[in-house]
Amino acid sequence: MTSNQNPWIEVKRSPQGISYQQEDPGINQKYPWQAMFACQIGVRSYEERLKLKWGFSPAFLLEEALDRQKLFIESQLLTNPIDEHIEQRTLALRCLCVPNSGLRLGLVAKLLAASQEEAQASALNYCRELESVFPYDYVIRPASTGEEFHQFTGRELIKQCNNINSIAQIRRFESTLQTSKGMLRMLGRWQTNLRSDEQIWRALANCPREILFNISIRPTILFEGERRAIMAMKQSAHLSPGEPSDEPYLQNYETWIDQYISRHVSPWNRYFYLQIHLASPQGIDEYIFRSIGSSITRESLDKSSPGFQVVHPKDIKKAIVWCSYLDCLEISHTDNSLMLPRLSELASLDEVHAVFRLPYPPEAGLPNTEFLSA
Repeated sequence: MTSNQNPWIEVKRSPQGISYQQEDPGINQKYPWQAMFACQIGVRSYEERLKLKWGFSPAFLLEEALDRQKLFIESQLLTNPIDEHIEQRTLALRCLCVPNSGLRLGLVAKLLAASQEEAQASALNYCRELESVFPYDYVIRPASTGEEFHQFTGRELIKQCNNINSIAQIRRFESTLQTSKGMLRMLGRWQTNLRSDEQIWRALANCPREILFNISIRPTILFEGERRAIMAMKQSAHLSPGEPSDEPYLQNYETWIDQYISRHVSPWNRYFYLQIHLASPQGIDEYIFRSIGSSITRESLDKSSPGFQVVHPKDIKKAIVWCSYLDCLEISHTDNSLMLPRLSELASLDEVHAVFRLPYPPEAGLPNTEFLSA
């Protein structure tokens, strides 16, 4: 569903020193302007969604809806995975718990531009694009005023998050393994199943205070140096047929690195930055982290998962920086001493589809969970 009213677009100069540092330190000089807009997302009623099915049975509804969501994510990717071009667009799915009311779903977008006029025009085109291709199981309505923009983005809540317990990031579990082959690095995987995200919405809806759930994605590429480093990770752990090992971690690492490489180093693969944050001025209950983290790092029959981890800012100064990044839709690079720290934030298309997922309630709805109308 599209609107006849132009979106409210916030155009301003890009904050210095926080944009795209790892890919191109001079990006702020090339694109000194940024534009942001926000939309509210409404979930259509089950009766409406039932009429949208392509298959003969309502059982196909969820699979068809998830395929539309994946296609939407694919449409945000770079056109050429080989051209080392820095993508100027970032997109976030946001859910704000409004106590005693329900969950407000939103979509927040940002792009960079060389001039103020270009930023305004490009943002308007981007908004029209999102309205055109957004999965039609939902209603999407752009904010038409600055007040609505603040409401849909949750900006007032973010401004109040000024301590180390008021903001946190959920990440795939990662660790180093000390083996006879040296120090090896292991990274988890984002994965889920058809209905696991239901637990996320139920946990957020039953939170007694305001809380913001944010999933940010930005197209990127795997640089050649990183590709070579991943291949070196496999060679460093290789066991020859005549070299048995009684180290279970080393044996499991060989299996894991083979799977990791098959998913990530194909020349045609395309990638996103993917980050998940939670923010609440009064702090965040531990069960919220478990409900979300366990839903998007599930084990499957053929893919094991070491789970997830929760990272907090180290001090109040870092917390303020994290909140400023969240407010302006920027990727925050957590301090990390492990090799190739950028890999901590990179995800394949399938991983993004496992995380960047919209609710799809059954006919009776989700217990004690109300989605505010758009």
